[in-house]
Amino acid sequence: MRVRAWLRAALTYAWDNPSAEQEARAMLAAHKVGLWLGLEALAIGAAAGASLLFAQQDRGAREAVVTLGAGPFLTFVALGVVALLLTLFVPLRAVGLLEGPRWRGYLDQLVTTGITPLRYHAGKWAACQPFFLALLGASLPFVALFGLLGGATPGRTVVAYALLWAYANLLLLVTMALGVLLHEALALLIAWAAFGGAIAAELAPLPSTVACLTPVRFLVQPLVGAMSAGAWASTAERLYGDPRPFGLELPWPVWALGVWAALGLLATLTVVSGPLQGRPPGLNTFGLVVLPGDAGRAFFRRVRPLLLRRVELAFLFENRGPRLVRLTLPSRWLQQVALALLVAALLLGAVFDVEAVAELGRASALVAFAQLACCVALWLPLLSMGGGWPQASVRWVVGGWRLGPAAMDVAAFLVVAAAVIALHALGFTAAWEAIAALEPLELPGGGAGAGAAAAFAASSALLVTQVTCGLVALLAIKAVAARALGPDRALIGGALFMLGLLLLPLLVASAAVELARHEELVELRPLAAAAFFVGLASPLSHVIVLLAGVPPDLPHAATSGLLTHGFWLWQAVLVALLGAHAWAGHRSLAREAEALERLAGPAPPDLAAGPPCAACGCPAAVPAGVTAWGGVLGTRLLGVRRCLDCRGELLARTGDAPGAARLLVLGARAAAALLAVAGLALALQAALAEGL
Repeated sequence: MRVRAWLRAALTYAWDNPSAEQEARAMLAAHKVGLWLGLEALAIGAAAGASLLFAQQDRGAREAVVTLGAGPFLTFVALGVVALLLTLFVPLRAVGLLEGPRWRGYLDQLVTTGITPLRYHAGKWAACQPFFLALLGASLPFVALFGLLGGATPGRTVVAYALLWAYANLLLLVTMALGVLLHEALALLIAWAAFGGAIAAELAPLPSTVACLTPVRFLVQPLVGAMSAGAWASTAERLYGDPRPFGLELPWPVWALGVWAALGLLATLTVVSGPLQGRPPGLNTFGLVVLPGDAGRAFFRRVRPLLLRRVELAFLFENRGPRLVRLTLPSRWLQQVALALLVAALLLGAVFDVEAVAELGRASALVAFAQLACCVALWLPLLSMGGGWPQASVRWVVGGWRLGPAAMDVAAFLVVAAAVIALHALGFTAAWEAIAALEPLELPGGGAGAGAAAAFAASSALLVTQVTCGLVALLAIKAVAARALGPDRALIGGALFMLGLLLLPLLVASAAVELARHEELVELRPLAAAAFFVGLASPLSHVIVLLAGVPPDLPHAATSGLLTHGFWLWQAVLVALLGAHAWAGHRSLAREAEALERLAGPAPPDLAAGPPCAACGCPAAVPAGVTAWGGVLGTRLLGVRRCLDCRGELLARTGDAPGAARLLVLGARAAAALLAVAGLALALQAALAEGL
């Protein structure tokens, strides 16, 4: 009785809301249902005929028909068509839940009803279930007819239909979550690209551990087994068989449903909490978005429609309740960490699939694939860590500490890095015997390695390099975002910084090696060694030294520890500088957001702590914290402040723009940098000259 009451309450919760009624009318109209089902029947019939013609021409397909029978072969074709149609139709029907009411002008009516985002999206989910069942039911006559041809297994067919229904719900949840985070047109394209690429990957010879995002791998398994012969039969069994992530043997449906459940929970969490909404821009009496200093900002006039969408969504997600509003930041943190960990488990589990490891043949290939998997898992969270002024006012209070997005993002990256390192070690432990049977890893600078131990040592060293570079990239993104440029510009700025850090020092190191090779320039070899040490700031230079050793053309290359560990000195300097810039900049943004919130209150305080801004006359300003020309130290010494209206920089004493002071500080910073590099180069020359 209690379970029945819970089910009745859940159905009432999902169906008793405007979105369910609207979607049911739009989706289940008689002519639309006939169009969907007729298109499906036509596609299944055409695909079945084309597959039989193909089987007559292709030897492998003909052998599969002979081995399995025509029934399983055509059943696979019919259910494969259903999977493709679901991939096409479901994202198309999932979008529009937020943009539709906005375009038709009744989103404000939904907001004023107080409906929660979860209930609003639950109506979409409930209205889509009859649509899913209709699509699956339309294929039943074809599957039953094909089963009469012989060879069909009813149990496997039932499991396939259950997987198709679960896959349709996964498509729906993921597309709705993308529609919350992004514009729905972009969400549709991303959903099509992601799941269409997953279908292609599951048809390709990849381990089943990673080929688990659609039901296609389950459908194709018997067909591939029947078409395999000779040496390919063993490979097909290892790659297309049941997954063995980290040596754990699991049936493919169990593994796939677990992955889908994790993705579905993440998507549901996104639908409930929504995007990270800071203090939304205000609306004037005509319903247009306004910001302080809007009259002088052409940029905000260009993006006003996007800001208006963000404001309206902020109003909708305010209905989730004050408790969930306070948990916005940890919810976003959990989404970032959980998605990265899921990707890491899938990719590293596929790399260290015990049966698939033997197909690599060489330990170097295993190390390369492991590093590629770690790279994707480590750098994926950075795409959502741009941030900027709109998020500056969001805080999570824990034990008296007010944690902002910058601190939470750094903590998220460190948690992901620790988990990736742990999974990397777990993978090598589980597949140690299989790795030992591979061809040993060959290091140009150190000869052949001792089986699995050498592969683990080289892969671990490369992973630590990746973690360090990822932390530097995150701090660079946060330092750029502290200038309130927005998440897109912050990501672009961080990417440009990392590109320069990769290429410029590498060019310096390459030039240093070429300089040391000229015998007529013997006196310049210490200078070449110093330049090579500077070039170690590039992670690429460090990887080359790690795998191949220091080039022998440089003097005392074998005895100088500076030429092998210079990378860590440069990375420590970058972490210290970028960390200070990011901390000071985001602290200034938080002060600015709090000041604007107090000014918008019923009794605005007097924030004037000095002369007004010479550019706009606004008396309210906050400490700048960090500037592009003065850094942290110069900005603090000069007392630079930021105007709350025009956001221009001004001196605390006079209120004027720091023109002359800017040139003076830039000159002093350049001179200090040159002196530091020159002193370091001279110290390295002396060390190399003495053979230390």
